[in-house]
Amino acid sequence: LDPVDSNGDMTIDFGFYTPGHIGDLVWFDEGNGSADTYNPGIDSPIPGVTVNLLDGAGNPALDVNGNAITTVTDGSGNYLFSGLPPGNYQVEFIPGSQFNFVNPNNGTNDTDDSDAVQQADGSGLTGIYTIGAGDFNNTIDAGLKLIVVPTTLVDFYGKHINSRNINELTWIVASQVNNDRFIIERALNTSTTFEAIGEVKGDGNSTDVITYTFDD
Repeated sequence: LDPVDSNGDMTIDFGFYTPGHIGDLVWFDEGNGSADTYNPGIDSPIPGVTVNLLDGAGNPALDVNGNAITTVTDGSGNYLFSGLPPGNYQVEFIPGSQFNFVNPNNGTNDTDDSDAVQQADGSGLTGIYTIGAGDFNNTIDAGLKLIVVPTTLVDFYGKHINSRNINELTWIVASQVNNDRFIIERALNTSTTFEAIGEVKGDGNSTDVITYTFDD
């Protein structure tokens, strides 16, 4: 009680904190997992991916109203969780069923690697991040690649056509399941780094023997 005013109450307190923030990018690896890092101008940000914020125990983090904190990536593939109290957090990414996650934590630059680890249910889950008062961690990313669908390859060969100065690639498949497209990748000389150079439309679901070609 207030010793001066017997009607006063000196037990009503409040505390405050400087909020923290978590965010960054969800992107599609145009090399379909061959690089496992984000390459601006080559790889494509993915909008509309659901991103959930979890606490350090893996439970949904809740806002002041008791609602789970969730968002979706914007048109530039970015997401942001702002106004967070200090604590431990994980980030969960829920992509479309056509995607898998690239290998996480590739390389030494945390700003362009993928931090999500593939889970059995198709989601991607990061490790635990400690956010202090006022911290802004904008390096928590997820890289995605297309799922390689079952295809029975009968033959694959290539030849150089001197008259047209091209390399003609030919492959024959005997069956394919849910196949939207083939992605053609190339590595030059002795390099082991492949990059996508084109696509050829697949035939969905088929048990026919089909020949495909691509000119490089």
